[in-house]
Amino acid sequence: MNKKPVYLEIDFDKCIGCRACTSSCPNGFIRLSETGRQRTIVFPESCGMDCQACVSACPEDAIRFARAQEYEEVRKNKEKQAERVISGSSEFELCFELVVCRKCKRPFATEKELKRVLEAIDAEISSSEYAWKGLCPSCRRDLLREREARAVLRVRKF
Repeated sequence: MNKKPVYLEIDFDKCIGCRACTSSCPNGFIRLSETGRQRTIVFPESCGMDCQACVSACPEDAIRFARAQEYEEVRKNKEKQAERVISGSSEFELCFELVVCRKCKRPFATEKELKRVLEAIDAEISSSEYAWKGLCPSCRRDLLREREARAVLRVRKF
């Protein structure tokens, strides 16, 4: 692994806040916090490792590594989006408002994340199967269990 710092360049417009980068970072350099209806992902300016796990994990290709010679351009891009740089720090953050589950009212996903999921499966599922749209994973599992139980009861004719 390369021990020279590599600089993270995040395309703020592409990022959907899905947490894939935070889950894949083996050293915990990319951090996640959720408070109420807000998800915040904090990125370091540079990374001492050159594993590129976050780059590979990102479904939107929103992360890339820049070498020292490219750093000046990366810095200029960050300055253009200065409101996202944490004051007095070499970290920068992205904040997302979370969508609330329509059944249990708990926040669970970003709007961009939910839209991406629906676009990915749109061709495979008819509109009548979208009963789970807007439900958190826990409520989706409950809905599936209820459907399966009703199907078993119909077959057994209880």
